[in-house]
Amino acid sequence: MPSSQREGVGGGKVNEYMRVTFIHHANDKFYSGTHFDNTHYNFLVRALSEHPDVEYTRLPISEEFDATSLKDKTDAVILSAIRDYNIPKITGLKSLDVPVLAKVGDFHDSKRYGTGGKNYDDWGVDCLFNFMHSQYFYDWYPTHMNYKTIFFGVEPSLYETPKPYDQRIKGQILVSGAVDQGDPLTRMPYLRWIPRHMRYSIKRQLIWVRRLTEPNVSIYRKIRYPHHTQYYFYKLRTDCKLLPYVTDQTKYACNLPYEQLLYNYCGAIAATTFYPTIKYWEIAAAGCLTFMEITKRNYGSYLGFRDGVNCVTINEHNYHEKFKKFLDNPDSYSSIAAMGRKYALKNFSNDVATNRLVSLIREFI
Repeated sequence: MPSSQREGVGGGKVNEYMRVTFIHHANDKFYSGTHFDNTHYNFLVRALSEHPDVEYTRLPISEEFDATSLKDKTDAVILSAIRDYNIPKITGLKSLDVPVLAKVGDFHDSKRYGTGGKNYDDWGVDCLFNFMHSQYFYDWYPTHMNYKTIFFGVEPSLYETPKPYDQRIKGQILVSGAVDQGDPLTRMPYLRWIPRHMRYSIKRQLIWVRRLTEPNVSIYRKIRYPHHTQYYFYKLRTDCKLLPYVTDQTKYACNLPYEQLLYNYCGAIAATTFYPTIKYWEIAAAGCLTFMEITKRNYGSYLGFRDGVNCVTINEHNYHEKFKKFLDNPDSYSSIAAMGRKYALKNFSNDVATNRLVSLIREFI
């Protein structure tokens, strides 16, 4: 199906464009524009609606929706999700005979909430997308589902005027985001004498016990999903909290926009166990020296950052050493931080992401 064309001055035909309809749950806080985390809103609402080749329609729905009402009114449909708990039931999408793409996330929750495979097939979805590595997607989802990686999350207007590197805090390293607040060893530093390999094992067991006593969670979920804890997904990030020179902040409890929080620090930590998150390139875009957990387990090398060039890579065995080396001479890392900012703005901005999304749609037209 060919995309449409816009009439120019004098009736001539100019840039090809597509009529794109974005459908999301009306009560989804991530598309409200007022939530503390606006990364998805900035990508699929703000940036996509401003794309020069897109005639954009946003369609919030709160109950079952008959998509046949969009017949001949759209050239492509983008869904915010494919799982029933994310979005109401949709019928008639296949009858539109247009590409249908959907964002998909929290791959590890596929067993708890279902893979969305029925909706994927019944709705005629052509492709799923998010920023995670494709291998991590297929660790959890059936191979017949089509998935593409699209990096997004850096809103360029928010990162235009960072504080100069030499005016930032140098004696502390920032760690932000979810960490396991209930880990007893995080609160009892005197237990650090326990050898590291034993400490990690003890922590895992303590977390499992705490999970069984957690209120408002069914016994079934406690037993079947014992590892769905903050420490399981943010192990190194939580361990970094034990260090006296690491400052713990959350992006929603510091009374500052996240980029403004980052501007206060020369260095910040991005550490997730199983896949890199948007935090990796948000920190870099803010001009911080980014300590990135990059391992085979989290597929981190696919981001393209290079250790000692535009970031500093860390893992469970070397983070102490790399932090101390930085704190001994933080000014010597300013060029690495600057290169990280340049790389993040070039490759992870929402403007780049929407270009890639539009190109992906065209592959199915």
